[in-house]
Amino acid sequence: MAEGDSLLMKQRIRILTDAKTFEVDEDDIADVLRQRPNRKVLFMRFHLGMYNLVNPSKQNKIHQRKKRKIEARIAKLETKGSVFTPKELRDLRADTLGWRDWMTQTVGEAPVAFDSSLTEKSVDQIQTLMAKNGYFSSKVDFTAKYSRNGKKVKRLTYSLKPGQPYTVRTLKYAVRDNSIRNREEFFKITSLVQPGDRFQVQTLDEERQRIADYLNNRGYYSFSKDFISFKADSTVGQRGVDIEMSIRRPQIPVSGSDSVTTVDHTRFFIGKVYIHTNYDASDRSYVPTDTLHTEEMGDVYVLSNGELSIKPELLLYLLEFRPGDLYQKDRVDMTYRRMVQLPLVRSLSIQFARDESSSQDVLNCNIYISQLKRKAIALESGVTHRDGLFGLNGSMSFNHRNVFSGAELGSFRIVGGVEAQQPLTLVENDEAAQVDDFTDNLRFNTFEIGPEITVNFNRFFPFKMSAFRRSNAPRTTLSAVFNYQNRPDYERQLYQFRYSMNYTENADRGSRIFWDIWELSTIKIEKSDAFQNLLDRLNDVFLSTSYQDHLISSGRVGWVINTQKPQTQKRYYFNRVSLEAAGNLPRLGFALAGFERDENDSYRLGGIRFAQYVKLENDFRYYRRLDEKNATALRIHAGAGLPGANLNVLPFEKSFFAGGANGIRAWRPRTLGPGGYRDSTALVTFNNIGEIILEGSVEYRFELTQTVEAALFIDAGNIWLFKEEEARPGSGFEFDRFAGEIAFAAGLGLRFDFDFFLVRFDLAAQMKDPSMVPGERWAWQPKDRYREFVESIQLDPVGRFFPPVNFNLGIGYPF
Repeated sequence: MAEGDSLLMKQRIRILTDAKTFEVDEDDIADVLRQRPNRKVLFMRFHLGMYNLVNPSKQNKIHQRKKRKIEARIAKLETKGSVFTPKELRDLRADTLGWRDWMTQTVGEAPVAFDSSLTEKSVDQIQTLMAKNGYFSSKVDFTAKYSRNGKKVKRLTYSLKPGQPYTVRTLKYAVRDNSIRNREEFFKITSLVQPGDRFQVQTLDEERQRIADYLNNRGYYSFSKDFISFKADSTVGQRGVDIEMSIRRPQIPVSGSDSVTTVDHTRFFIGKVYIHTNYDASDRSYVPTDTLHTEEMGDVYVLSNGELSIKPELLLYLLEFRPGDLYQKDRVDMTYRRMVQLPLVRSLSIQFARDESSSQDVLNCNIYISQLKRKAIALESGVTHRDGLFGLNGSMSFNHRNVFSGAELGSFRIVGGVEAQQPLTLVENDEAAQVDDFTDNLRFNTFEIGPEITVNFNRFFPFKMSAFRRSNAPRTTLSAVFNYQNRPDYERQLYQFRYSMNYTENADRGSRIFWDIWELSTIKIEKSDAFQNLLDRLNDVFLSTSYQDHLISSGRVGWVINTQKPQTQKRYYFNRVSLEAAGNLPRLGFALAGFERDENDSYRLGGIRFAQYVKLENDFRYYRRLDEKNATALRIHAGAGLPGANLNVLPFEKSFFAGGANGIRAWRPRTLGPGGYRDSTALVTFNNIGEIILEGSVEYRFELTQTVEAALFIDAGNIWLFKEEEARPGSGFEFDRFAGEIAFAAGLGLRFDFDFFLVRFDLAAQMKDPSMVPGERWAWQPKDRYREFVESIQLDPVGRFFPPVNFNLGIGYPF
């Protein structure tokens, strides 16, 4: 902060009101201020600090002279005809001025100098805002509190006395259009503006848009809210306002003269519909060569160049309007949304034009579909490195966006890899086992391969398209997966088939229903004798069940609500709830049929025990945009899975786990919990799963540059078992102690936004570890018992304790 700057340190709005209720949002008042203080990141002004850090000599004359020369050079180039984009100008200035100036212009934020004239304009803006909300007699003033030396403004306070608001006294209509006049009574009954309401300009504008939308859906294609105006008279006394709404008629030129005439608004009907299935906007000479038309299609024509690639039945199914229908904007918008979601569609345009050859008011429609390439192949490869051991992996995927000519997305993917791994039995026998020979590091003893086939249908397969409403936008997914793993300790085979559907329940609130009608998974495993002996010694029910043959036949239903719409939306939330069940009906059927149970009190299908459980899960997320560069995000994730008698525990793949890049980020996946359990033989274990999960996260996200974002976050949570397992003391969920077993993590991250994907780096530290004894769990508490435990494992003295830190790499936001 340079000497002599008048810096606006704080800015507060203090509301002094004599009204019984004050109904104007303080955020709206803050939005109209002409001068704002420097943005805060939690308790500090990060952007201002970066400006001062990299540019301490911002008043340096040499520096300023250099900047003036650069600007003069840019201006000279522009006078010679050079044209620069904003990005080119930023790059030119950054390259010429150096990294300090680039930092001040991107990450940094110059200090805000107090300007009393701008503050007075803010007063005028607040008064205007108050008048628009019915507070015509409001009074606004400001006071500035200066520092002792008089060089800084410590606080700027706006005092606002709104007074009593004005209310709507009467509402009249002046509709001059003969075709709309008979709707006056309906407008009056359904109006958003009613006598007795507080006068608000925003409500009047919403009423204009409501009427325009209503008429757009009643055939008035060219009607807009600009035809609607309001007159408000606030001089009638008693703090009342008389409002008159008028709808003017359009003017059209008179043929053969320079004059215009006024006519009524026209209601249009849909004429012919032309669907161009392979339109190319870059081809200016585009002319379709083939036309498909049948009697059942009416006046709908499907145009193409060459062979028709999309079934006309699908196009007609997605078309929400038909020739002869009254024009309705909502149906046009719905058609656009449904067609543009097809995996084959690159871009879509729907255009209307008046049919001049018709004596009636008819609109012909052209739908232009630009297609993506139908087939695509992708190859990926990678190298893994864990504990000094190497591995290679790769995948190949083939996608077809029009498998059965109905814009079905079909994909075939195969993954494979080889890796060098230490057998679990070796690690168990020698916790300090290391592989020092480089050739041993490359001796691949683990092999994995897994093909997968998936087909997504744009309907409820196998039913006909006409069997369900088009507005539900139904989808069906069929998938089949096989995975084979050959490891030093076991050989594993997975077979999985999935049949699921989802559809829109309420498009206005972003509500969708998903339904996994049937998911069948079979796991067969052959264990080595040494590995089986290890499982027997550990006496861990969860581990033993995870490494045995089992079958899962389950179904799931869920409900998703996502209220996010425009990007400028300040507040929105996402909620996903699901209920899953498996094995309950088969076990009941076996019991009623009198089948015998095995030695584990279980029934078998095809000689394999099948899983039985009920699982409920909910994921809630809330987002709040503070301004264009700052936002907060909150997540609460809770779930419980209750195992049944046929398998006694949740299958490994259906159990909950904590940690990882999208969970509690200070722990690696499956290394936290359950509860306060700590393995007495190892510092870290990677098989921790549970039947109950409770997680919460909060993030503060702030923009550094246009492509780089930073975040500060806190994660908390854990997993538990319903009943404490003998081999895992402290793993059970108990109401009187679960709060003390919640883990806490804190950290910071960087996110690089490349438009089409976001790369995330998060660094998190363990602030509270529930696996330690009470009194030592928080990072700042003494660690006497923990030191004894570590020394018993490592046989080495432990120095000063530092909270463990975990680095995470992810794609996309964690939530």
